[in-house]
Amino acid sequence: MKCFRINHFIAYLLFFVASTVFSQQIERSIFITANTADDNDSGVLEHIVSEVNGQATSSLLIIGNAVSNSDFKQTVAPQLKVLNGAKEVLFIPGYKEWAKGHKGVRNIEDYIQDNSNAKFSPDDAEPIKHHDLGENVELITVDSQWFLEDWDKHVYINEDSEIQNRTLFFLEFENRIKKAQGKTILVAMYHPIETNSKQGLFRNIGGFSSQDFQNKQYRTLRNRLKTIARGGENVIFLSGQGRNLQYIKGSVPQINSGAAGSLEAVKKGEEGDFSLRKNGYVRLDITTDGEVIAHYEILENGAAKEVFKTIVLRGEVRTIRNHTFLRKTILVRNWLPFTLKKQLQKVDFTKHFGESITAIFMVRR
Repeated sequence: MKCFRINHFIAYLLFFVASTVFSQQIERSIFITANTADDNDSGVLEHIVSEVNGQATSSLLIIGNAVSNSDFKQTVAPQLKVLNGAKEVLFIPGYKEWAKGHKGVRNIEDYIQDNSNAKFSPDDAEPIKHHDLGENVELITVDSQWFLEDWDKHVYINEDSEIQNRTLFFLEFENRIKKAQGKTILVAMYHPIETNSKQGLFRNIGGFSSQDFQNKQYRTLRNRLKTIARGGENVIFLSGQGRNLQYIKGSVPQINSGAAGSLEAVKKGEEGDFSLRKNGYVRLDITTDGEVIAHYEILENGAAKEVFKTIVLRGEVRTIRNHTFLRKTILVRNWLPFTLKKQLQKVDFTKHFGESITAIFMVRR
């Protein structure tokens, strides 16, 4: 009878653990777009806002070129009207935001934050900022054009910033990656670290413009950030320079979602990658156990159609390291009778549920 009770309790405990580990809830949905200044009535921004407002925990990132090179108010004001009522919107500067230098960027920042509930980041003249998007999601925003600018033309570019040079910028980025370990880390910046956009032979060879992927300064930026990101875990880069939709698996995943307006050609990537030249956007679903799923949506006749879906990060690591769950497990086991503890140690959890469960029950035996 005693043995039956122990076995019955073990079966119940296994069911409890399995249901806890394998249950997934979406902690945060991130909608990503860019180049909204020339949306050409594509309807991308309007559709995203309708989706954002229909979800409890969601954010919208507009990663660069939300303004034109002329009067920024003419292009931003209509967007703010569309965004009215959206829960959490973040504008991140791109190339066109710098058309009138660092003071122009501050003017755009002030206008957006004075005339809407949207935020502008990085703000306050800084090139990098971080935001908590929930308990397990860290967003790092980077003003990549700040790095690429010719500082000889902007004598006072860093007068209001704590980060006075590019070396300090890299140190801050590395510090942010280290502090966010254990979380899903999203790095949002206009210029990607990887791209399959077709820039043409002249731009690929010469790299004369700071916007060219092979530009010397741009190469320094992307290579250093990629190296730092590789030293961490669960890092994903989000960008908007390419006027298309891209997923590049790479050593560090790269998502490009800049297809809100006019489009540009994109080449096919490696196996597992995705490229498409159509108006649309990307939605990232981040679950409570750390899994990140990317949904690529295009608009056809005003309706969204999913054309690609992939698991960017799997959640097993967070399942094992979920401190709340471990505390509950330890608490239960501390109250177990000695005989039952001995029985649990004999159970082959790997056989039933894999190494994740075994790792959980290895804690404080």
